Amino acid sequence: EWLSHSLGAINSNECDSQIKVKIGNSLCSQNYNANIMNISAMSFGSLSQNAVLALNAGAKIGGFAHNTGEGGISPYHLENKGDLIWQFGTGYFGCRADDGTFSKEKYKDSSSIETVKMIEMKLSQGAKPGNTVFIAVGSGGDFTVMTTEERKSAIKAIAEVAVPNKIPTFASVQSTDIRTTIELSQLCEEVGIDIVQMSSAFYYDVKKGDIIKWVNEVSKHTHVGFAAYSHWYSGSKYDMTMDVAEELLKVPNTVAVKWGSPNIANYLAGINYFVPRAAVVNNGPLGIYGH
Repeated sequence: EWLSHSLGAINSNECDSQIKVKIGNSLCSQNYNANIMNISAMSFGSLSQNAVLALNAGAKIGGFAHNTGEGGISPYHLENKGDLIWQFGTGYFGCRADDGTFSKEKYKDSSSIETVKMIEMKLSQGAKPGNTVFIAVGSGGDFTVMTTEERKSAIKAIAEVAVPNKIPTFASVQSTDIRTTIELSQLCEEVGIDIVQMSSAFYYDVKKGDIIKWVNEVSKHTHVGFAAYSHWYSGSKYDMTMDVAEELLKVPNTVAVKWGSPNIANYLAGINYFVPRAAVVNNGPLGIYGH
């Protein structure tokens, strides 16, 4: 979103503080007068409970709309009763049948929610069979508001669908407690999850030796595959260096790298080094290298 200076600006005292744009025509039974500034699409999984609650409360107070993102409508989008733009994509979240197809009934239910003022359909996106993995309970923001048992329940539910349908699946096992990481890793091995994201103690400052010791210790308790995970943009904001990543590749469990770095040179060096040696999940910042 951005604002551009107007060459024909008017006096602010003559301007309506709530400038609206009408969305819809005579064929629409529920036209919506949208504010010119709204909250863009960000899913619950990217934000967590408190962020969604705060954003929607702000939408309610400010008189503008809150786009749910393609993750669909969570209970936290509804609690403060701010106007919603319900977005759904090829995952059909909010209108998905048990077999993964589009459900007219669930679409009707979601679109009938009082605060859903507009619907945004994402017709296509980059995730395709052969170039994509599914990440179960993958957001670092999620685990801070979920108990270990809730995370385990979500992993089991996803495995019940992903494993028999041969959908390549990662799972998040990040924690501030290595015992939780080990417990979740063992569960993933038990239910058939392919790989777990393996980083250091999430949300704590770490040194090079810390993450190497952490990963080696977890590997003593499970045979599940590891993806060495550089989470430079969240958690402890640790930008994994090449030498650390190389050490993690020596761990027998490590079969993949989820690689990203705010340093372009470090990022590109990692991509070029890891591609011949392990499966690589592109974690930014240059999306084009994912292809």
